[in-house]
Amino acid sequence: MNYDAPYLGYKDAVKKALGLGYYLSVDNGEEFSVNKSKDYDLIIEHIESVDDSHVHFWKKASEPKVTPCRSDNVRMFTVGGEKWYEYGYMYLVICDVDYDETINDYSVGKYVEEIVADETYIEEM
Repeated sequence: MNYDAPYLGYKDAVKKALGLGYYLSVDNGEEFSVNKSKDYDLIIEHIESVDDSHVHFWKKASEPKVTPCRSDNVRMFTVGGEKWYEYGYMYLVICDVDYDETINDYSVGKYVEEIVADETYIEEM
């Protein structure tokens, strides 16, 4: 059980997203330093290489498990002749001394909110 926060830390959110079949991209503020990857170590390395980043969640249009509808704010892109859905992103500001501490984060998109939610969270009374 988690009494600390209703959301997962960034490392657990990345693990969960990869486990659900998402590809992740890391925007470090200047460029996409990681683009549509399933390599956990590479993704974490690039998140931790900057103070803040955007992590985008993607699935190939040919393999989504959830078919998004227009109202879900899911965007479709064609990259190299292949169609991709962008399901949203999370914005991270992390402590550069102890990478286990996420200072600030927020999520954009219904699907990303579901990924970062900590199902073990119990609100204290």
